[in-house]
Amino acid sequence: MEVFEKHLALAELKSVPILKKHDIIVVGFSGGPDSTALLHFLVKLKKKYELKVKIIAAHVNHMLRGAESERDEVFVSDFCEERAIKLEVLRIDINKKSQKIKKGLEETARIVRYTFFHKLADQSNESAIAVAHTLTDSIETAVFNFTRGTGIDGIRGISEVNGKIWRPFLSLTRKDTIKYCKNHKLNFVTDSSNDLLLYKRNIIRHKVLPAFAELNKSFENSISRTFELLREDSIFLNDLAKSKVKEFRISYDKYSLKELRNLPFSILSRSIRIIIENFCKKNSFEEGSLSYKVVNLVIESIKKGTGCITVRKNVRIRIYKNLLEINQENDQKISTCPQSDSRMLKDMLTDKSSDFIITVLKCSELSSYASGLSSEVVGSSILDYDMLPDDCVFRGRLPGDYFSLVRRMVTKKLKKFLNELGFSVDLRGKLRVIAKGKEVFWLEKVGASRSCCYVEGKTRRVLFVKRRCDIFG
Repeated sequence: MEVFEKHLALAELKSVPILKKHDIIVVGFSGGPDSTALLHFLVKLKKKYELKVKIIAAHVNHMLRGAESERDEVFVSDFCEERAIKLEVLRIDINKKSQKIKKGLEETARIVRYTFFHKLADQSNESAIAVAHTLTDSIETAVFNFTRGTGIDGIRGISEVNGKIWRPFLSLTRKDTIKYCKNHKLNFVTDSSNDLLLYKRNIIRHKVLPAFAELNKSFENSISRTFELLREDSIFLNDLAKSKVKEFRISYDKYSLKELRNLPFSILSRSIRIIIENFCKKNSFEEGSLSYKVVNLVIESIKKGTGCITVRKNVRIRIYKNLLEINQENDQKISTCPQSDSRMLKDMLTDKSSDFIITVLKCSELSSYASGLSSEVVGSSILDYDMLPDDCVFRGRLPGDYFSLVRRMVTKKLKKFLNELGFSVDLRGKLRVIAKGKEVFWLEKVGASRSCCYVEGKTRRVLFVKRRCDIFG
C-alpha cells in the first residue's frame, strides 16, 4: 500500500466513529482542493457505512477578490447541488468588517468563518465542525509559530480535535488532497492570493517548505513523527499542571502562592494559563491565547510576592499575602475625590472635624504621640514637614499623579505603582494623598515619597497623618 493510501485509510479509520457519534457535521467548504476532497470524502463515508449524520457544507464569500470570489461561490453551489449536499452561504465584506472591529483581514476572516460555522453547528448538541487543515497546514503553522518564538504547544502542530472543531485530514498532505481530487475526477478552484508573497504564510509555503524538501523529500512525514512526540510531552506536562492547579487551589479564585512559587518554569507557566482559562470559561469570558510577555509578568510577580497584572480584558491577577487571586476587573473608572475635597494642607492642621488626624510634631514628641501604634502604621503616617512645599493640598488621587519611591532612585506613575502593590480599584478610590500639582509627597497606606521621607537625625519636624477610623478593613 502506497503512502497516500495509508494516509487515507488512517483518516477513514478515525473519521467513522466521529461520524457515528454526531448527528450534524458542518464542513467548511471554500472550493479549494483540500475542502473539496474533505467534503466528498465525508459524504462518501456516510453512504458507505449508511450513517444517519446530516452533512452541511458552509461557504463564506469574503468579497475580497472581486470576480474570483463570485466564481468560488458559484462553484461550491454547483458542486453541492449536483450531489444533493445541503449548502449554507455567508456573504460579507471582510474589508469593511476588519475596519469596524479594528483587526487584520486574515484574523477578521477567521473570526467570521468560525462564528458562522458555530452558528450552524449550534442547531444540535451533537454536532461537529470539520475543517480541511492538512499535515502541510500543520507544518506551516508550526514554522510560523517557531519564527515568532514559542514553546512545545506552539510547535507540536495543529490539534485534530479542539472543542467542536475537527480536522479529519491531518494525516494527509496537500499533495494528497490534490491526488484525491484527481482520482475521483473532482474539479476545484484555486485562490490566486495563495501565490502572493505579501502574506507570511505564503512565504513559508513557497520558500521555506521547498527548502525543507531539498534536505529531505519525506520531510512532512518526518515532521509528523516529531509532532507525535511533542504532543505526548505536551499532554504529560499539561496534565501535570492541571493536577497542580487543583492541588494548590484554596478557593474558587485563590491559589497558594508559596506552592506555585516552588514549581519549575515549564509547569508554572502552564499552571498560570490553566488558571486564567478556567476563570474565563467559568465566567463566559472570551478565551484566547496568552502571550509569553503576560505569563512572564505573572511569574515575576509570583517571585516578588506582590503585583497586579491585567492578563486579559476584564481579568486580572493579584499577588499578595502569599496568595494568587484572579478576579474580574471592574470596568468603572478609578474614583477620585470630588474637587471640593481638595483642600490646602495648612487649612487642615487645626481642623478637628476632619476624618484625619493631621498635626505637626517635633521629633521628640513622636514616640509619645504614636504610643500604641505599630511601627508599620507609624512609618506610613509620618513625613518631613519642613521638606513640603507651602502650597500642598490634601486630596484624592488624580490621573497623572506620580510618586518617588523611598530607597529607590525611581519615579513612577501612581497608577502603575498601585498596580504593583496589588491595590484594588475600590481601595485606590478611597486613598488620600498630599501633593502639589501631580507630584505626590505622601500616599495613604504607603507613606512619604523619597523627597520628604523621615530621616532620623536630620528631620526636625514631623507631619503626622492618620485616618481616625480605618475604613479599609
